[in-house]
Amino acid sequence: MKEKTTFKRLLRTPQSEKKDAPGDNAQSAAADSSGEPKKQPEIYTDASVCKMLRIRRRVLAEARKEATRGVDWDAIGEEVGMTRAWIYGYALEHGIVPDFFGEQLKPCTGRYVSVRLIGTTPNKCLVQVEIEATKKREFARTRNIMEYPIHYKEVFTAVRIDMQADPHLEWIAAPNDAKY
Repeated sequence: MKEKTTFKRLLRTPQSEKKDAPGDNAQSAAADSSGEPKKQPEIYTDASVCKMLRIRRRVLAEARKEATRGVDWDAIGEEVGMTRAWIYGYALEHGIVPDFFGEQLKPCTGRYVSVRLIGTTPNKCLVQVEIEATKKREFARTRNIMEYPIHYKEVFTAVRIDMQADPHLEWIAAPNDAKY
């Protein structure tokens, strides 16, 4: 039976079998023989993956199991994201044709910290969080959670503020535009 779409065929073809430009093979062979460590897998931010696949952030949070780290998801610094292989697999499984060549998919930079809410404090602008990449617990400053709720075990992105007197994590709006 002939496949109806090129998209599914391309997703099933591993990157190593795809044809490269003639100059690329010489460059990749030179890079392999130099003894440099292999490049990390491409990891993309939660917000861009959610936007591209039209899913909620909780789908990504549920997909992150400790056993699949490095295959489905990984971290750059303390920022976690999904790998291109997981995105391909999810899109194929759910019949989504994402735009991989557009500017929609943003790679993780490591400048943010991905955290999970694990508790609150009497101060409604201070919450207890667990860093997704290291499972280390810290406090983070947020907006008032009574007015802008963040639910128990919700994953969100914070930025590390390294002030000399008071280093802390702080919720910011820009990378948190995907719904949980």
